[in-house]
Amino acid sequence: MITKKSDDAVSPVIGVMLMLVVTVVIAAAVTIFATGVVGETEPAPVSVLDVEIFSNVFALDHGLSGPNFWITHLSGDAVDTKDIEIRLS
Repeated sequence: MITKKSDDAVSPVIGVMLMLVVTVVIAAAVTIFATGVVGETEPAPVSVLDVEIFSNVFALDHGLSGPNFWITHLSGDAVDTKDIEIRLS
């Protein structure tokens, strides 16, 4: 009796195994990002500010020197004044 060895089933088995591995890796990546294991970012502070800019005439009438502006904190997170940088142009 002569038995013939066949390799016909090797390729489909390897293909199925590769698909399973890819599926497991994708599922693991989605789980990591969905559960927040990667880390949480700190939310940006939010504040509502009211800015009033006064003309030279208003400023001089009220004893101020030159054009001035007032910034009023209306609501939201506290603003630490050491972190403020104002640029005028």
